Amino acid sequence: MKRYDRTSRATRLRPLALGLCALALGSCLESFDLTAPVPVSCSNRRLNLSAALYEEAKDFLTTHYQERDHLSLLYAYYASVDAEELTRTIRFCDDFSSLMKERGTELIRATRALRKAALLNMRDGDPMVLVQLLGRKYDGVFKSDIH
Repeated sequence: MKRYDRTSRATRLRPLALGLCALALGSCLESFDLTAPVPVSCSNRRLNLSAALYEEAKDFLTTHYQERDHLSLLYAYYASVDAEELTRTIRFCDDFSSLMKERGTELIRATRALRKAALLNMRDGDPMVLVQLLGRKYDGVFKSDIH
């Protein structure tokens, strides 16, 4: 007489049942759209991008102070200009509010201060004149600026 071991049969079916439950749960999540990313508002997205450009401009200015690389002044200047221009576009968003206006105003003030610091460290008031003309040879021409 052959004996059936019920525990071994149940242990063999358990992973299959768990797999089927996981598959069913995964399909339910997609039908409820719980995995979809939450949309970011127009103003927040633009302010976040502007803040990232501002941080990049600060990094370039820091690089100038540490390494005396004058091209980084040019990059800092234009990154701050881009940050300010992008911040100004938040008024065209549908979700523009007084809170967004305050955040944008503070960001514009910060970028202007950074741009002023970059301009004060340039030899000429126009950031394009010497740095663009001389490029990497700038340090060789103005030896007093090297470390």
